[in-house]
Amino acid sequence: MHYKTSIISLIVLSLSVNTLFSQSTNWPVPRQGHSMVVIDSLIYIFGGQGNEDGILKAMKAGPQLNDVWIFNEDNEYEEEVPYDPPPRRHNHGVCGQEKDFFIFGGSGEEGIINDMYYFWPSANSWGEVRMNIEERYYTPRSDHTVNA
Repeated sequence: MHYKTSIISLIVLSLSVNTLFSQSTNWPVPRQGHSMVVIDSLIYIFGGQGNEDGILKAMKAGPQLNDVWIFNEDNEYEEEVPYDPPPRRHNHGVCGQEKDFFIFGGSGEEGIINDMYYFWPSANSWGEVRMNIEERYYTPRSDHTVNA
């Protein structure tokens, strides 16, 4: 009898925890190859590869993303819908400044990307950085790191 009670308790606890995490917070689409940066004690995540069918499918080659999510002080995710987002990408580099962050390169639907964008959280907008670099010194790249 004690065995059945323990099993029922575990099932109820499992369902309660699952409900807690799936309904009380707005989670972003599961993804891989995204970037994360901390600005003003908020965690921003950008891009990656994934889809809305769950973690197992997202860990396979899914479509590229260009969404921005913020993990805030209330331990909740908020989706930002910024103006003029950059092309979708994954495996890109990111570096954060005091009030903004930059993304560089990565892979997209057309292959390796060779652009750079910045995001201003205060204005909730993206801007493209026009690079004045000679072609022979500049190689598009993916799976790299960047530092300010």
